[in-house]
Amino acid sequence: MDIALRVDKLYKVYGKDKEEVTALDHITVDFPDNTICGLLGSNGAGKTTLIKCAVGLLEPTDGRILRGEEDITKNASERLKHVSVVLDGGRNLFGYMTVKENIRYFSLLRGKNIKNDQPYIQDILNYMGIEDIYNRCIQSLSFGMRQRASIAVALACRSDIIFMDEPTTGLDINYQDELAQLILKLKEKYRCTIIPSSHNMQFIDNVCSDCVLIEKGKLIHSGKINEFKYSFALDDYLITCRQSLTNEQLARLQDSIKIKEYDHEKKALEVLWQNSENFCDLITMLQKEEIDVYSVEKIGGLAAAVANMTKGQEE
Repeated sequence: MDIALRVDKLYKVYGKDKEEVTALDHITVDFPDNTICGLLGSNGAGKTTLIKCAVGLLEPTDGRILRGEEDITKNASERLKHVSVVLDGGRNLFGYMTVKENIRYFSLLRGKNIKNDQPYIQDILNYMGIEDIYNRCIQSLSFGMRQRASIAVALACRSDIIFMDEPTTGLDINYQDELAQLILKLKEKYRCTIIPSSHNMQFIDNVCSDCVLIEKGKLIHSGKINEFKYSFALDDYLITCRQSLTNEQLARLQDSIKIKEYDHEKKALEVLWQNSENFCDLITMLQKEEIDVYSVEKIGGLAAAVANMTKGQEE
């Protein structure tokens, strides 16, 4: 397997002394070449910090990010040659400049002149459907069009690695589907490695062939998307009961329910439940044990994925 980017023992700390916060804890992972590889993790997991280190917006405390043999955290020209980032709503573009001016500016930073590359630029504009906004300022565009312009800039720079930081943020479900289809087509047409970060497991599952899961600055798992399928199928529920559960009740429940944790003091039962199964069946099991349920809160499928992957590592 060819490697597009290798993250080697990447370590990033914010603050100093007692106020230090470890955002990335010596992460080592490979991103495969010519793939769509999802960077998955909850809010605060370290995804954006990793991306900012890769594109030069942050300097890591320690560790390397390698493109081939070159450490792109130390070699800005090599980084500019290969790596671009798409931030939500085109935040990485200059709002007071037009789409054309942004494309020209960021291309020149990489030693390319769009005047010598007009057929390729026109192809990108046609493909992204932004010919009509080419001479409009970024700040005058809708959220979705700014995002398209940002992708066009990355493609115009002929970047072979494109990070997309939380590309579904603020998008309704219809545009999320449209964006998913666009990313799939981009990879095939322009033969680039696309690394979208997200806490949306469904989006990652829809577009990615590979996935990297991080949590609290640590690598949980990386591999083909099929390796994540079972974890993606789990939901995490916090069930608060009116009375404490006995050890006998917990033991019987454990035979048919995946119990993550039980807090005796709070009378709170955290369970992982297969989302393809009827949730009412879970409630029925609790009722059979004469458990009086006070409230049920869905924590989210990602928490279940992290718990399941971590459990797999420990075993």
